[in-house]
Amino acid sequence: MAVGRSGAGKTTLAQTLAREAYDHNLSVVTIDAKDDAAYFLTAYPATLLIGPSTPIPVLEVPSWLSRAEYKRLITKVLRRTWWGGQGTDQVGGESMDVAYRTHDHPSIEDWRNSLLGLRHKGDTYNRVDRIDATAAKLAQLIDRYPGIGKTPAGSGLHLDLLCTSSMYFGFRIHTEVEDFLTTWLLELRLAHHRAQNIRALDTLTLIDESVLLLHENTITETASIAPTFPLLREFGIACLTTTNNYRSLPDAVKSNTTTHCVLAMSDAREQRAVCDTIGLDTNQREYLATKLAPGTFILKTAGEWQFPVLTKFDEVRTAKHISPNEWRAAEERTNQHARTAPPVHLAPREECESTGQPTPSQTTAPSASPPSRVAPVVENTTPPNTRKAALNKHCAAVMHDVDEHHLTLTTPCFHRCNVRLSEGDRAKTLLTNIGFLESHRVRTGAGRGKTGSALRLTPAGWAWLGRKPPKGTRGAGVQHEFVVHELARRIPRSTIETLGADLVIAYNTAEHQQLQNALQTLKAGTIALNDGDLVALECEVSAASKTAPCNVARDAGFALTIIATMAETEKLQRTFAETDRVMVVDVLRLLDTLREER
Repeated sequence: MAVGRSGAGKTTLAQTLAREAYDHNLSVVTIDAKDDAAYFLTAYPATLLIGPSTPIPVLEVPSWLSRAEYKRLITKVLRRTWWGGQGTDQVGGESMDVAYRTHDHPSIEDWRNSLLGLRHKGDTYNRVDRIDATAAKLAQLIDRYPGIGKTPAGSGLHLDLLCTSSMYFGFRIHTEVEDFLTTWLLELRLAHHRAQNIRALDTLTLIDESVLLLHENTITETASIAPTFPLLREFGIACLTTTNNYRSLPDAVKSNTTTHCVLAMSDAREQRAVCDTIGLDTNQREYLATKLAPGTFILKTAGEWQFPVLTKFDEVRTAKHISPNEWRAAEERTNQHARTAPPVHLAPREECESTGQPTPSQTTAPSASPPSRVAPVVENTTPPNTRKAALNKHCAAVMHDVDEHHLTLTTPCFHRCNVRLSEGDRAKTLLTNIGFLESHRVRTGAGRGKTGSALRLTPAGWAWLGRKPPKGTRGAGVQHEFVVHELARRIPRSTIETLGADLVIAYNTAEHQQLQNALQTLKAGTIALNDGDLVALECEVSAASKTAPCNVARDAGFALTIIATMAETEKLQRTFAETDRVMVVDVLRLLDTLREER
């Protein structure tokens, strides 16, 4: 938290730290009420723009929550930001249930219409007041953010993308609508991180002038995210906030702020409150009050440093504002991630019965009154199915590596891509959520705990690369395909699906010493092979007693047939004991031995 008077440099310091977070490949969520950080959109093009025309399906139930859980999340945000108490919670939940029943893919506009339909003769004044007030605020959201208000579930930006990407949400007018959207975005990301059990630092949230979300409201006396603020750091979300009014922060925020950056202050009461919190002595308080120069601040952090440090920061001059053309380009980059609207199927009853209104449009409309800095949105005429989604460098690297190493394990993939495990996990999660990648649990060796995640491209992933998927193996299941490809990667001069066998090896004494050692270790005997002999390796991961004899009969022309099985090893050894041209080994122990031989 950066604390100081207006003009002391809090925003400059906070943006410096945010740029370092970008450089360390963290997701940065910027809540900007002063229009000072818009240049993040041009400096970091992967940042999503949350603006009037951004198509966000707020009523889409995310994959990591049930509908009931998601309804509670939204009604909780309503209650905290729109000062409606339990009344707003009740009518909001009822109307959401109606919207989900009467629309396959509801939007906020459908939700508002369902809300108005709750009015009945004889309702109490308080109930009617809650319905009208909530409907009025939803109408305000639809009017100011039509992309968010009119986008139906199943289209627009995928909610997984909102939880794994950097975002910029800037606005010039701060109302309850902005409170609702910012709180929803953070609560949604927190719910995603909890479901995925993300504990390592993953996201930095920059809240400049934190009066938006963290200061006490004058009516409810509860800041919108103060109750969940202690959980953010537990699930990999760090908060970087600035304030010039420290005393109005809730206790939950003060007690969970671990690092304070105290700049020049002008209010004696604010200064005393901050000094009491970080524990400055008399001389240090005097220095803060009379000698602290511009560009310097007092740093106090929990952990290794148990004493305050006098620190300075560079005043980096940046062009804070961007041109209308740059803003439009950021809009178009963001909207390229949007999905097309699903077909609309209305339930046969209820919706228009109570309102008498026509069915609302299910397509996202551009704003009728865009911000002054933004020219009217230019319609993108490129057919949706010909657009290529823009991926960040880590995601693109993982895509190309999985293309080259089919069903590779995650850790070797991340090492080849030269990314940290946390960066690789974020890229894997994003690619999986947008449908480009599949992750399958496979056995990687013998014994307990030897399992891993094997990565495979989906048809959509192959389409993004502009390539056709390779032909699959004859055996059924991912486990069979994984062991075939993993053995092919570890055995030189081996080819998949040649001459009818899973793997064919053109034996060479010099090149296959590692394989010979591994087989002799498993069989405790000598293997007699000559250069040029063809070896068939058949992977049997299920029903080995049925398929192995057929494969051995078909592979009669090979110098040696290796049956690598995951079950029934002893039974198969007894079956083929009378011939020395067939060898039965445990495929998982073979993988382990090949790794050890390396």
